[in-house]
Amino acid sequence: MTLELHALSVGYRQGRRSHSVLQDVTLMARPGELTALIGPNGAGKSTLLRSIAGLQPLLAGHITLDGADLARMPADERARRQAVVLTERVAPGMLTARELVALGRHPHTGFTGRLSPADWDIVDRALDDVDATSLADRDLSELSDGERQRVMTARALAQETSLLLMDEPSAFLDAPGRVALTGLVGRIAADQDKIVILSTHEVELALRVADMVWLVDRAGTVHAATPEEIVLTGTLGAVFDSDQLQFDPASFGFVLTGDRVTGRVRITGQPHPVVANLLSRRGWLIVDDDGPVAAELRFTPDAPPVTGMPASGTSGGVTGTLTAEGRTVPINGIRALDLALRELAQEPADQPLIRSNQAAPTEPNGSRPELTAASRSSAVRRTLSTNSSG
Repeated sequence: MTLELHALSVGYRQGRRSHSVLQDVTLMARPGELTALIGPNGAGKSTLLRSIAGLQPLLAGHITLDGADLARMPADERARRQAVVLTERVAPGMLTARELVALGRHPHTGFTGRLSPADWDIVDRALDDVDATSLADRDLSELSDGERQRVMTARALAQETSLLLMDEPSAFLDAPGRVALTGLVGRIAADQDKIVILSTHEVELALRVADMVWLVDRAGTVHAATPEEIVLTGTLGAVFDSDQLQFDPASFGFVLTGDRVTGRVRITGQPHPVVANLLSRRGWLIVDDDGPVAAELRFTPDAPPVTGMPASGTSGGVTGTLTAEGRTVPINGIRALDLALRELAQEPADQPLIRSNQAAPTEPNGSRPELTAASRSSAVRRTLSTNSSG
């Protein structure tokens, strides 16, 4: 069973006039896969999803589910084959979570509208599938946004459809809630062999969880590929990259760029992952070539791993040395590294650049000189001028 979009044109009608947002869209979604629909604001993601759901009419083309035209299905049959979870908050009334989920069974109850014991078993199983059994008897008005979205997802599961459409279901959730819900939807697609299409602004999260990506670009073209393909081809970067933001394939995430570049830094050893974030935040470019650098970081091989919030005064797994402008200072903790980097970028000093094969100088007694307030950023400026002239 597959969902197929055939030469769709989607948009809005105003009287006799129509405004097309996306044209000639031909795509396929398969069971057992989570398809993430992503793109910039205003690109047409929600318009496409709502058109697939039948909530607004198609301007052209048609949609088939297992070969049957969705637009020609009677409403009750379509409700047995397609479930929808929208962004909008629902007015809960006086319903409990279990009673709301039970509404998903009504397409299967016929004229009586009564739920059989088998229907109630399906309701309870849907609540269990989304880890919401403990919420069953609570009023919806008492639930948090995250809890309510789990219940709404359970209601869609209770419909027992082959197609599940979700329009930004995590819009009102906090970061842990967004991660949990997106992971849950991915498991539902795989475990229940459903076709799941989810529109989202959580691009990085979608790339980590989704099986397929539908990427809507600013010109209205929809690119369909796996997350890895959409990154490798440069399509994702072409859509989202800007002067201030770029997608980094190495971390599978976005990084801030902008005009602020402090300097190049070379790293030796295996630092804690938070070090890369700190360096990026302070404008440092990590390099692994033999070119000139403004600073060099060497990390202790046996630095202890971080298993929680480090106690005050501990290294938190970040220990080593920072060498810059011919001076070396010990680093014992992420905050100490942060302070040293900020000092380095403040005031000029006339010191030679560090090069890949050049050891830091020592005092006559063999000790390393301290990195003082007089040793700052001339090396940084020389590195930048070297790069720009090359």
